[in-house]
Amino acid sequence: MLTFNEKEHKYYYGGKEVPSVSQIMKAITTFFYSNIPQMALDIACERGTQVHKAIYDYELFDDYEIEEKYKPYFESYLQFKEDYKPEMLYQEKMLTNGEFAGTIDYICKIDNEIWLVDHKTSKEIHENLIAVQEYGYKELCAYNGIKIDKFGVLHLRKDGYELREITPNKEMWEICKKCYDYGKGE
Repeated sequence: MLTFNEKEHKYYYGGKEVPSVSQIMKAITTFFYSNIPQMALDIACERGTQVHKAIYDYELFDDYEIEEKYKPYFESYLQFKEDYKPEMLYQEKMLTNGEFAGTIDYICKIDNEIWLVDHKTSKEIHENLIAVQEYGYKELCAYNGIKIDKFGVLHLRKDGYELREITPNKEMWEICKKCYDYGKGE
């Protein structure tokens, strides 16, 4: 059974800790965000957390709470829902293949295609970084028998949104995995 310790931000499978997709990607994530001041990263993290929670609560309970300053990001999500009419299949889906784990924001059906969608509220989208993350999720879905037709990022901004299709990057995922294993002495 897969469990997640939110306080430690760690996944456990069968009582054994397994790395997350984010942990495996840490080296390149650090590179992408190395020039951004920590305070700006903390603010972006808080915004992302609040918007994710509001979306989750809205989808699950048809209700949500969010700070007023983050409400435009959530309203952009509502506009996306109105425009695309996605049929929610999974939300905040925790998956593992026994080697690593991750939580997928959501999997939905849009125009008869199954999309794996990651929400982002950052100022800009680092498509190269997301492509690596999406490959990790692709592996988890395949292992768990979840067929995905398209991978994408939903960039939620104060002034709107963009749904962008992403091609998962197998080569960079495998490099990240090798680096992670090397750092762990495996």
